[in-house]
Amino acid sequence: MKQSHSDDRLRRVQDAYRESVMSMSHYEDEYDDSLAESLAEEFGPEVAGAVLTGDQFTRSLREQLLTASREACTRRTTFLTVLTRETESLQTAEETITALGSALETLDARSLESWSPVELADSYEQLLTAEDRCEELVSERQTTLHSHGLPGPMPIDSDLDLTEYLYQSLSVTHPVLADLADLADTLRGERQRVERAMQACETHLSHYSSP
Repeated sequence: MKQSHSDDRLRRVQDAYRESVMSMSHYEDEYDDSLAESLAEEFGPEVAGAVLTGDQFTRSLREQLLTASREACTRRTTFLTVLTRETESLQTAEETITALGSALETLDARSLESWSPVELADSYEQLLTAEDRCEELVSERQTTLHSHGLPGPMPIDSDLDLTEYLYQSLSVTHPVLADLADLADTLRGERQRVERAMQACETHLSHYSSP
């Protein structure tokens, strides 16, 4: 009877694992591991073997399962906090990049040849300020990414770091930095175009002001 009771508890552990970890809606798409594979990944091959093929639910096995479960819970809680911070960081970055991009809107309104010297100078300063802000945002983003560092292995895939895991479906690993680099290049190109227009305007004015 005692052995049957132990076996029953082991089966209950297996059932509880299936009904919790393996029943998540995204489990099959993300992992699609068998019970044995998932247990080994979560608790290690020794504990997984004891749960699946053991004949006794020992106190030692119980403590190992409890300890590993608590550690997994802590890792996932930490990971969720990091994901929340990353989501907030992305929202802020999107708003800021959109605002900086507004410096480009007026440049498409009409030809720079029709702009006054004051308008050109104002646009030049606006673009230069936006460029400087891009550089600041790059530094801030790098600091944010550094602060996202997880204590210990990734709770989902230890072969990837955080940004690789989050953005592996994209063509770039650091999308915010890539967007900032693209925006900075565009701003720089437009500023140089405005600068050439300013020089042409000065040449034109000096030509007509010369005796």
